Amino acid sequence: EFLYERSVSVPTSQVHGGLCKRAKLSATVADCLHVPEGSQVLDVREDGSESGTSILKLGVYHTPEQFVEKAKELVHPFDTSTMIDDDLKRAVFDLFTLGPDQVAERRRATLKHYEEMLEKFGPADEALKARLPETARVIMQDKSVMLFKQMCQDAGVDDEELVGEYLAGFPLTGKANVSGQFKHEDRPAQMSASQLMKAN
Repeated sequence: EFLYERSVSVPTSQVHGGLCKRAKLSATVADCLHVPEGSQVLDVREDGSESGTSILKLGVYHTPEQFVEKAKELVHPFDTSTMIDDDLKRAVFDLFTLGPDQVAERRRATLKHYEEMLEKFGPADEALKARLPETARVIMQDKSVMLFKQMCQDAGVDDEELVGEYLAGFPLTGKANVSGQFKHEDRPAQMSASQLMKAN
């Protein structure tokens, strides 16, 4: 807000005469104190001596031109790297350093790897689905739970409950399990499930 601050000594009588905290200096007073007109009194205190003087702490504002020049130095938050997550940074870095051909080859290799894993997990997937209720089995029949679990592990997903919820379905009401992927925040329900049903 202020270009700079400075402290000056003035007779205490002048403080009582209008140089109080938050006051803005007129041209005459500012000239006497050798600061620009409109400077603001930030604080007033007696100097502790018997000289009858007080210490004014003054804030000197930027000129409009100085303020504009300072504003031009600012960077919009969207233009900083902090708005980009680490995965995207790595992807951009790979494109610049490896080139599109090598990145494409790496993606084909990754896809082939998971296609092989899908085939490997086939029997375990079928045995797992056979234990599901009929309604869940219909929904999960074209999905590989084991591959999903493996891909979560490879991606560093630490949610231990995710695969179980993936199989059983996610509850629409009640308290959600802590996933470990987001900042924990306890938000109690505003109404019970029965109250919700009655409201609709």
